Amino acid sequence: MNCCVWFLIIAVIALLQPAMSRAEEAELHPPASSVIQPFLAPYQETAPQDPSETQLLGDEFEPYKVELSATKEEATLLPRWVSKGFKIDEKESTIEFFLPAHSEQSKIDTFVLTVVFYDTGDGGPRIEWKGPKNKKTIRLCSGLGITGTPLGLNSRTIQIQTETNGVDLIDGGTLTIRHTGRLRQIVSATLRPGHFLQPPIAVLGKKISPSIIDESLNVIEQEVADGDSSPSLDKNEEKNRNLSTKVLSREIERFEKNENDQEVFSKSMPLTKRPKASLLYTDLQGLDLTSSIEVELNGTLVGTLNTSFFRLDAPELILEKKPIATFELAGWQRAHLFIPPSLWKKHNDFTFTIKRGPNATPTKVHLKNLLLELLY
Repeated sequence: MNCCVWFLIIAVIALLQPAMSRAEEAELHPPASSVIQPFLAPYQETAPQDPSETQLLGDEFEPYKVELSATKEEATLLPRWVSKGFKIDEKESTIEFFLPAHSEQSKIDTFVLTVVFYDTGDGGPRIEWKGPKNKKTIRLCSGLGITGTPLGLNSRTIQIQTETNGVDLIDGGTLTIRHTGRLRQIVSATLRPGHFLQPPIAVLGKKISPSIIDESLNVIEQEVADGDSSPSLDKNEEKNRNLSTKVLSREIERFEKNENDQEVFSKSMPLTKRPKASLLYTDLQGLDLTSSIEVELNGTLVGTLNTSFFRLDAPELILEKKPIATFELAGWQRAHLFIPPSLWKKHNDFTFTIKRGPNATPTKVHLKNLLLELLY
């Protein structure tokens, strides 16, 4: 009798075990219909985006980003401040954003546009503005890129409304990115709303004119934010009491391979007096995030260039999927390195060497604004 009871108990447990496993499996692997959909929604040319269906639950300062590839376009879901989605015109080689009037929103004072594109040295995309009651088109920037040196992946950020460009956002209008015949060189365009701070911010230094402070607390100066197609590459040599600034290079410099197949850039400078402290700083472009640049002075390794802070949701951060997925920060980054005073001589030779990370894409790397700050 006892054997029969134990046999029935074991049989019941065996029958229940598969059902429990299936329940656990369903919890661990939910059906596809219950998984949260991706943040990027494909652009549909024949059916305009409907804000009532795609509106975000974020605040008034959510960015609106459009990404392009060779065959398709994708955009983030419409933020609250967007009343109409973007428009692409392949024949005109344009991307259009429709900015709202002040009557449709109350907290936004201005807009900032960041464009990531492949800079082939052709001048880059142009930026235009047209208000609803103004038939005249205002050119905000005649070219986001440079003419001459092909930089590769580049980015540029400009402010839409400034004191000098004549844009009035009261009634809204249309912002156009135009790259005639080369629209697909544009990787992404991100429009971010901004606000003016009150009371005004104190600025230290008479030559500094900040116009934009981004989420990473990086500062974009006025001549760049205003859409100047040829922002100055460097600051002139200057002296301030015991502090002196020396210009090592005023040009955009490119790394070349030496006889040992290393990617290097070299620069020399004389020095009449040894400084108490010195700081090397430059702008860096084209280096993927797994790689670094080592600096040698007179044959001694000084260290690795330190780059500026950025956020993982920065519009300049691009995922390069070919041949292997790597991240690259498009555009110019500020970089610096402290140099010990004991390394200086009367004649000094700098060598910059690229150290590629694992699976790094061999992109072109450039330097500009190569300056030395010397404390005596």
